[in-house]
Amino acid sequence: MIGDRQGIQVSIAIVGGGLSGMSAAWELYQAGIDSLVVLEANNRVGGRTFNQFHPKDCLSRNG
Repeated sequence: MIGDRQGIQVSIAIVGGGLSGMSAAWELYQAGIDSLVVLEANNRVGGRTFNQFHPKDCLSRNG
C-alpha cells in the first residue's frame, strides 16, 4: 500500500517482489543497506511462484 507510505525517502527501490527482487533486498540488507523498499504490484511477495491449497489437502505448485 504505497499510499500509506508517502513521504518516506529511501536510497534504493527494488521493483518486483519475486525471487530476484527479494534476494536483492536481502543481499543489500546483509551488506548494511537498510534504506530500501521492495515495490510489488500483487498483494503478496513471491512473483510468479506460489503454492495454492485446494480442498481435501491438495497442493498445486504454480510458477
